[in-house]
Amino acid sequence: MHDLLQERPSVDTVEVSLLLCLYALSINRRHSAYFLASSAVRHCLVMGLHFNLPDSQLEDLETKEHLNRLWWSAYIMDHITASISSQIASVSDDDIFVNLPSSTRVIGPRQDDFQHTELLVARIQLARVTRSIIKSVYGRAQETKPFLQRVQHALQDLKQWLQGLPPDIQMDSESLQSKPIAVQSLHLPFNQSVILATRPVLLYMLRMHKEAKGDTPATAERMISNNVKTLAEACVRCARHSYATVVESLIEGTFKTFDYFNTRYLFSSATILAVSSLLEGPDSPEDGENFEFASQLIQNLRDSGSYSATEFCRHLEAIKQDIQTFLARATSAPNNETVQGSSATLQALNDQDNLLHPPIASSPQPLRHLGQQQSHWRAMSRSSMRLVMDRGKPSPPSAYGDFLRRDISLLSWRFGISNPLPWAQPR
Repeated sequence: MHDLLQERPSVDTVEVSLLLCLYALSINRRHSAYFLASSAVRHCLVMGLHFNLPDSQLEDLETKEHLNRLWWSAYIMDHITASISSQIASVSDDDIFVNLPSSTRVIGPRQDDFQHTELLVARIQLARVTRSIIKSVYGRAQETKPFLQRVQHALQDLKQWLQGLPPDIQMDSESLQSKPIAVQSLHLPFNQSVILATRPVLLYMLRMHKEAKGDTPATAERMISNNVKTLAEACVRCARHSYATVVESLIEGTFKTFDYFNTRYLFSSATILAVSSLLEGPDSPEDGENFEFASQLIQNLRDSGSYSATEFCRHLEAIKQDIQTFLARATSAPNNETVQGSSATLQALNDQDNLLHPPIASSPQPLRHLGQQQSHWRAMSRSSMRLVMDRGKPSPPSAYGDFLRRDISLLSWRFGISNPLPWAQPR
């Protein structure tokens, strides 16, 4: 730790800190990763990398671009680890005056060292949007806007980011195989940001569904406004798309055993699918099957030595226990009736503003394509899966308690509405 205290930090210091940050994530040391990433950002601040270097101080364009990308790499890792660890970012955007990365300033044979500029810029912008979402949706400061309105504004920011992507890094829902891994790795955090913004609404909907047990379907429909249903559907759609993308990479053999991010995306989508399976919608049975399949995949990653999967397996076991308790209470309740959405309600969800339906997950085709592969994938034994995964020694998982029960109880007071808000009505 004391070796990171550099009175005169150098470029090597920042680069080593970022490499150690990635290593810490691969062994599921997310708090250590946050410390290393924030240290890298502070070293960059001491070096003045958050300013544009004038030509009088540095004329070499290649070195300038390298320092520029080093700063933004530290910035991205700081935001990612802060989000994972529920911490604050190390620097405010108002204090950053350096230009975004560019490939036009580097000429000659070394230009190949500065590729993927569009992906890097898009990742920087997504980090900013995600930080704003966390502050708006999960911040403890007193907010004047209603909660659902803040969630809608968060989705609007994400939609603008998605529409601003260059065509060559766009990713539609018709084809998962035609896109390179770099593009998939850009859209997976986008899905995660949508899930992050809308997950409280989905949990609230689950709570209302639980309280509606024993009532008539009409009563249950009145308890949940159309806006809540639409936001919850956006959350589930992105979870399905992330699940399909990650499983596709597993089938194709491009998934790395110690890849912390894809493992986390798979776990996050699995939790959303678990909640969706309890809502008794038309796709709930399929979501339940996908949740079980995702759990099996994470268990296989754990058996192959993934440190993060070891912890996530403990979380999934806790979620499964809560689901069993939830279903047991539902079946034992008197006059229990299944609450199914009518076709008119489903059509109303489809007619909502496109803002609440991320376009990358608007089509079920990836799931149908994936369904053709799942029967073969489920038949594979764990020993055969280990042939395409690296081995390692799992680390002890940290405790994880009552995910659904705790979040639902904490969020109940935030939604006191039963009627749609005028600003979210379909046009």
